Amino acid sequence: MPPEQVEDYLRRCDADTSLRVLSTMTVRAFRLKILKSYKIPKAQQNSMRVWMILPDGHCVELDEEYAGRDLSWWGIEDGTSFVLAENGS
Repeated sequence: MPPEQVEDYLRRCDADTSLRVLSTMTVRAFRLKILKSYKIPKAQQNSMRVWMILPDGHCVELDEEYAGRDLSWWGIEDGTSFVLAENGS
């Protein structure tokens, strides 16, 4: 998806939340912070997926394989966009 289409899609999304995080935070802690921010019930948390929007418009899932990595490894900086989606949606 071209970057301009990604930006348009994100503007049309229902929820817009800003989070402050440290670059030393692990992906696992970041995911839990997102889930807590949206008040996702524990029963649904395993089915939720976090996707990072790259500057070129591509998406990458921050899954359990990378749970121990910190956010600086991903190059996450101010203004980085993420999508929280239910598995299968």
